[in-house]
Amino acid sequence: MTELVQLVVIGLSTGSAFALVGISFALIFRTTNIVNFAQGAFAVLGGQFTVWLVDKEWPTAA
Repeated sequence: MTELVQLVVIGLSTGSAFALVGISFALIFRTTNIVNFAQGAFAVLGGQFTVWLVDKEWPTAA
């Protein structure tokens, strides 16, 4: 049962991250009519920073 809860939490957190990136792409495109590729780079930068923090054994919320 605990594995199911963990999978649900991981799925919700991953889905919410994708939703935030998608909403930001849509918002910027609708207001400027230009696809801003820098937003994708910043999303990747946030992921890389998180991996770096975990590698350095900093405490995480999960």
